[in-house]
Amino acid sequence: MVAVVAFGGIALSGFYASTARHSGRPGVIEELRRYFAAPLRAEAAVVSVGLLGALALGLDPGGGGFAHAWVAGAVILWSAASALWVGVVRPAERALRTALEQAGPDAGETLLAPGRRLAWAAAVTDVIFVVALGLMIYQPG
Repeated sequence: MVAVVAFGGIALSGFYASTARHSGRPGVIEELRRYFAAPLRAEAAVVSVGLLGALALGLDPGGGGFAHAWVAGAVILWSAASALWVGVVRPAERALRTALEQAGPDAGETLLAPGRRLAWAAAVTDVIFVVALGLMIYQPG
């Protein structure tokens, strides 16, 4: 459940950011302002998923929870997605929020670059997170 909240929050940010390319459509700027005005709380969920996963592996009754190859793959993917999230998604959210605060009613071009960067970074981050989660659930090998 925590993973759904974490990935969902990132996906929603990317979805709303992708609407910035339609900034000429009536109501889009206000919709973006409403969404990005609220504090984004995906941080707690993303951190919780990693910590809860490590705790579950540590408490594995069969032992050797960290000794499997899929764990290393999942940790590498999770680390890459987390780095992308911290290094690109969060700064792009801040840039879009700033652009929305400074933009007038006809924001247009001002929102395109941060919106596009956030939309793509959020999509790639979620795909990597989902692959890592898949490794953790299916435990191949």
